[in-house]
Amino acid sequence: YSFCTLLCPKMGCGTSKRSMMAFSAIHNADRAHKTKLEDNMETDSEQEESDEEASQSDEENMDPLNNPFGTYEKDTHKNKVVGDTLQPEPEEFFYGDFNIDCDQMQQLQKKKARKPRASLVMRPPRRESDNAFQFSDFAVTVVSDLDDEIVAAHLQKKKEEGKRLKKEEEEALFQFGDFKIKKRDRKDRSTESERKHIKRFTVKNLLGHSTRVKTIGLVANERSYISCSNMDTELGMYDMTTGHEIVSFVGHASTISGASLSPNSKLVATTSTDYNMIIWDAVTGKQLFVFEHSKIVVCSCFSTDSRFVVSGSQDRVCRVWDSKRGKLLRCYSGHTGIIISLTFSPTMDTVASASSDRTLKIWNATTGVDVYNLLGHSRIVLNCRYSHDGQRLVSNDEQVVRVWNTSTGQSLHQIKVEGIQAIVAPRGKSFTWTYCSFCPGSIQPLCYYVIVACSDRTVRVFQTTTSREILQIYCKTVVYCLDSGNSSRAVLGDSYGNVYTVHFE
Repeated sequence: YSFCTLLCPKMGCGTSKRSMMAFSAIHNADRAHKTKLEDNMETDSEQEESDEEASQSDEENMDPLNNPFGTYEKDTHKNKVVGDTLQPEPEEFFYGDFNIDCDQMQQLQKKKARKPRASLVMRPPRRESDNAFQFSDFAVTVVSDLDDEIVAAHLQKKKEEGKRLKKEEEEALFQFGDFKIKKRDRKDRSTESERKHIKRFTVKNLLGHSTRVKTIGLVANERSYISCSNMDTELGMYDMTTGHEIVSFVGHASTISGASLSPNSKLVATTSTDYNMIIWDAVTGKQLFVFEHSKIVVCSCFSTDSRFVVSGSQDRVCRVWDSKRGKLLRCYSGHTGIIISLTFSPTMDTVASASSDRTLKIWNATTGVDVYNLLGHSRIVLNCRYSHDGQRLVSNDEQVVRVWNTSTGQSLHQIKVEGIQAIVAPRGKSFTWTYCSFCPGSIQPLCYYVIVACSDRTVRVFQTTTSREILQIYCKTVVYCLDSGNSSRAVLGDSYGNVYTVHFE
């Protein structure tokens, strides 16, 4: 009342009474608010006490001896259950097929945040390392989870599978027109510096002579060949494609017994039963020199540089001539039979001769000394040829083909006719070898392949190291002469006068 009087001293009793009632209501509301606040505080304290008691009971219940899920760690996060040992935060995590580096991701994000946005040109972020790259908002590091042993085992298995497939392919036989081809075996490429294979071959029959082809030779460029029959007194050079005659060599008084071409394709040597050997110009067909002998001249051969030519005759002597000056240089004597075949080594240091005395001799080309006397043939040696590298010599009689080591004079391999199945049995004659030579130079691998003519109308190619037959070429009749080139071609001549050109690929 006094408060109301002080506020309104001029007011009447009615006004004072009303003010007193309003003040009393305000006071009562204030006391009720204070009481409510005190009740709330007591409730909060009781709740905190109950929470502490529950926390203590949880710690007692989370004893590591009684809790199978781990220990309770008091941390900023409530009710966090962790393992027995604390695990550090991972530095990397996997995102799909990628390995994410957290540190690199943070660094790239910081650089991205610092980068000014004034430029509108978008540039890719720089790589933090060679093994990391940007993938969306992550720095990705590519890793391989394959173990080295697993990789090595996979590669070895793949290699063995490849070898098995190669072996199956090599052993396969297939028909190629009228020919049956058996693929040559192949060794590991790591064991040989150079590998050359006969993938296919083509045979072409040309119009030859009216009677048996006596001699045949292939020009160095393999575009033409020389040949004559056993009844001809002249030699002809013919085109390999058309078979047309290019040039003829006329001058012998009797039948020609043999012919040879110089490696530079400039000279031709012919031997005849008129006891002479004539040197011709291969381009014009002009006679250059006539070398007289005491008996029939059977065979001849040029040296690698075409400067020398060696001849063999029925007087059992080999003679070396200068093809440019037309002079006799030296003689090799030692055979007891007729000289049937001659060959100059590619290195020009030796000359090999085959004779009817069933032996071969290797002579020193300079001194004429008998270096090796090769024994092993049981019949007349029909032919001999050096390999293109000069390390091997092949020869044949009617029963066996032999391959010799020219450095030691030893017989390395032999191919007997008894082990070969005849395609066509000769009428009234035994199955024999007729001629042999090495395969053309470009397909000559390190293991040496020989091409051999048989009396069953076939020409066969053998691998000499294993005596394995690679392929067969069928002819109309027996082939008695052949020659192989320096690249990929060979020429054959049969007893009917047919000439065959063979192209190996």
